[in-house]
Amino acid sequence: MKRLFDENEDCLYLCGQSLGLKPKSLDHYVKEVLNNWSQRGVHSHFHGYLPAALSDLPPKAPMARIVGAKQHEVTLMNALTVNLHLLLATFYRPNQRRHKIIIEEHAFSSDMVNVLKIC
Repeated sequence: MKRLFDENEDCLYLCGQSLGLKPKSLDHYVKEVLNNWSQRGVHSHFHGYLPAALSDLPPKAPMARIVGAKQHEVTLMNALTVNLHLLLATFYRPNQRRHKIIIEEHAFSSDMVNVLKIC
């Protein structure tokens, strides 16, 4: 595989619509979650390493600090595209006078598709 840059070279990675570079430690954590699921099956929902049903709890405190809220006022869910779809499906109520959605020109194609599905 051809590399876009030399991994030993200092560089800046600037891309506003990106996950960015994968953290080096991520493989370890993903393996831990998969091993927990493999070893515990359905019990991995509430037991073992990062139980699935409780996986939103660890980032709640830092997110509450970032957005200036109390921890019980914050929830983390889904991804941007899913959240946009849920927001539009819940609150978009077109009528004769108000029936347009304005979206930026270079939005993710999945976001554009969600807007079109709702309209």
